[in-house]
Amino acid sequence: MAHYIIFQIWAHPLVSTSSASSLREALRSYALGEFATEQDDGRLAVEMRPSRVTTFSHELEAIECHRKVHSGTYWTVKLVKDDDWMSSIAHVFRGDNPCDHRKYIKLCREQFGEKFDLPRKAFIWQLHEGPLVTFYTQRRHLPIRPEALGKRFIIPWATWPEVREWSGDYEMILEELAV
Repeated sequence: MAHYIIFQIWAHPLVSTSSASSLREALRSYALGEFATEQDDGRLAVEMRPSRVTTFSHELEAIECHRKVHSGTYWTVKLVKDDDWMSSIAHVFRGDNPCDHRKYIKLCREQFGEKFDLPRKAFIWQLHEGPLVTFYTQRRHLPIRPEALGKRFIIPWATWPEVREWSGDYEMILEELAV
């Protein structure tokens, strides 16, 4: 059993914990406890507005559309080592600086903004390789619809500040997520 903490800043900081056999299970538990219900086929259902339900086949997709896109929201998940989990006191969380997100978005705009006419809004997944920046096109009515997710770019730590287009799926993000 692994232990995870999920840290977000929305209107106020919030820390959630989850003990699960995998990161995917921890993320599903978080989504089900916070904002989603599970359908018979295993997909997650989220009421986006009254009388409008959207379904998601992957936990990260639901989290992106429902949590990461809120203006100013910082959202991340980290693995807590067993020794730290059982300790009376431990430094269990060291995240990236939310102010760095502006730098990542700016780098993407500088290198690809003219080519793709990148929208104003974006959010970050921290991958082992470097920050993954996702731009999205929906202007109103948060949470966003999955079809509003736009271009993704990776800024590899090894070749900083080079920016590359990134095309992968949620399984790839889950595998590479820096927890």
